[in-house]
Amino acid sequence: MDMGGMKKVLNELENGRSWVAVTVKTREGPTKVLETFEKYLKDNGWKPQFKANWWSSNAFGVAMFEAEKGKEHRVVLVKWVVTEKEEVMNVESKDDREGRTEFYALVDMISDDLIFDSVLRHMMSRY
Repeated sequence: MDMGGMKKVLNELENGRSWVAVTVKTREGPTKVLETFEKYLKDNGWKPQFKANWWSSNAFGVAMFEAEKGKEHRVVLVKWVVTEKEEVMNVESKDDREGRTEFYALVDMISDDLIFDSVLRHMMSRY
């Protein structure tokens, strides 16, 4: 993954609002995206408390992490699409309302492909 872009992620985690939305292009699938970001969080002192991943049959999806560092708590949304490139396209922090709204929209968009509706209901009730 583009290290310059990943430094922007770290900057928003350290200095931004409660949600950090990251848009990436990747050659990897859902599991590898989740592993890459989880490792990056851990390597930079953030402790992932919860993680989840949703994807569609159209090679795009969203990974979500709740992470803590000291008394700080952040939710990281990683919107990803499988392409030939590895690139962090955009990083932005959002307040709680903006983050939840984006999260609901993303999961709703992907939910047409979800087999386990109980997973969707659980996550919607959580946030």
